Amino acid sequence: MSPKSILVADDDHITRVMLVAALESWGYEPIVVEDGHAAVQSLVHPNAPQMAILDWSMPSMSGIEVCRQVRLNRPTPYTYIVLLTHRDAQTDRLKGLESGADDFITKPFDPRELQLRLRTGVRILQLQRQLAEAHEASRLEANSDELTGLWNRRSLQPRLENEIINCRDLGRPLSVLMIDVDEFKSINDQAGHSFGDSVLKLVAQTIKACSRGDDFVSRFGGDEFLILLPGADEHTATKAAERIRLNIASAQILAEASSLAVSVSVGVAEVTTASDLTPMKALEMADQALYAAKRSGRNQVAGFGEISDEPRSRKLGLSGSVFADCSGT
Repeated sequence: MSPKSILVADDDHITRVMLVAALESWGYEPIVVEDGHAAVQSLVHPNAPQMAILDWSMPSMSGIEVCRQVRLNRPTPYTYIVLLTHRDAQTDRLKGLESGADDFITKPFDPRELQLRLRTGVRILQLQRQLAEAHEASRLEANSDELTGLWNRRSLQPRLENEIINCRDLGRPLSVLMIDVDEFKSINDQAGHSFGDSVLKLVAQTIKACSRGDDFVSRFGGDEFLILLPGADEHTATKAAERIRLNIASAQILAEASSLAVSVSVGVAEVTTASDLTPMKALEMADQALYAAKRSGRNQVAGFGEISDEPRSRKLGLSGSVFADCSGT
């Protein structure tokens, strides 16, 4: 809810009526409850109001206890809480602050004072929202590939580890697609690196357009892309890979007076078939399938289940971490 939504919790009917009238005249949207238990239920709800005025003394649970429960069970998003009380001793104020209250208003309350204190709460909530948005933007920037806008290699490890845990706990399949642009060095040599960047953007856009909402699409490095497909077995993942391959193969990008056909090779692996499944193992399986597609002539899809288990270490640098940071990828 917006900061304009505000919970009023007070067991006194006259106080509730006065608060609601004042709040509505100031543009707030009051939600009214009459006891502490109902206040907690309202404030820990996922769509709870972010502001609350709580009476200190209420049936079933005091305002102090409500504060403690809210701070314990709903750390985010933050709820700005004003305690309304006849108590005005320093010890009472300290007790209220220790419980998690943000401000105090003494009864009988001065409407102008309450309005100003609520404005302060709105400003604080707005600043917190701006800070959270800036933090999220910074996180996305750190985990996104600058050229294509896809997730980058840095973001892959935690997502892959989480998907492996999910497939074990939920008993659902997990497949990995490793996609490589065919003859990408030749494309760069023939048309220039600027054109090569356009190719990578086109491939990224096509992959994204062909993927499901819960697929994790990333640029793995250079001209390689990687997709995690939760819930997809190798058969389903192979169909998805073929759809991607066909869409990219049918596209042409004009480079000055000539056009270049762009194609990709795709390795498919249902990694849940591995008894020793780890992030490294999952990537090895997809990489072996990709190598088989390349070896068979490129512009093809190959599944790990269809190839031999010959040992190899083409690109992943198996002696080190496949998740080492790749600047710009």
